[in-house]
Amino acid sequence: MAVFELFTDSAEAVMRHVVDEARGVQAKEIEPVHLLLGIMDHTDGIARHGAGGRRNDPAVRGQQT
Repeated sequence: MAVFELFTDSAEAVMRHVVDEARGVQAKEIEPVHLLLGIMDHTDGIARHGAGGRRNDPAVRGQQT
C-alpha cells in the first residue's frame, strides 16, 4: 500500500488490519474501534496480550449476544 510507505513494517501491517476492519462493517470512515481491533489483530503487539485473547469475543467486537 503506497499510502503507508513511510510506516514501519509493523505499523503498515496494523493499518492493513484497520482498513480491513472498517471495510468488513462497510464503514465510511476509520473509527477508533477499527484502530483498536487492528492493533489487537497484530500478533506482535502487546495489545493482543493485554486483551487476554478476547479478540473474537462479541463484547469486544461490539456485537449483541
